[in-house]
Amino acid sequence: IITGKGALAQLNIETGVPITDIEPLVLFNVLFFLIAAVNPGNGKFVTDVDEEE
Repeated sequence: IITGKGALAQLNIETGVPITDIEPLVLFNVLFFLIAAVNPGNGKFVTDVDEEE
């Protein structure tokens, strides 16, 4: 469905939450995933020795 509206407006869903309440959550979400994408991480996969044989 392409109407030029947002995803919820296309389905006639009204959340009743003002945009000023949603905006900080969206900014946090964007910043979190940006940092997660840039940070390579340093974890290692650990396997059991018995399973390799």
